[in-house]
Amino acid sequence: MPARVLVPGAVFTIVCLIGLRLASTLVLTRWLTSYSQSYGALGIVMAIFFWLIIGGTILVLAAALSPALAERRHLIAARPDRAS
Repeated sequence: MPARVLVPGAVFTIVCLIGLRLASTLVLTRWLTSYSQSYGALGIVMAIFFWLIIGGTILVLAAALSPALAERRHLIAARPDRAS
C-alpha cells in the first residue's frame, strides 16, 4: 500500500487526537472530580478508562478510513462510464 493512501487516516487521527487532547482539559477534569467524589479511587479509574475508549475508537476509525477510501477510489476509477 503506497504511503499516499494512508494520508487521510493519518490526518484524521492527528486532528481527532488533538481535539481529544483539548477536550480532555475541559471534560476529563470534570469526570475525575465528579467520579472521584462519587466512587472514590474507582471513579478515577472509570474516568481514565472512558478516555482510553474514546482514543481507541479514534484509532480504529482512522485505521478503517484509509483502506475504505482507497477501495472507493479504485472502484470509481474502474467504472466503465469513466472511460474516456
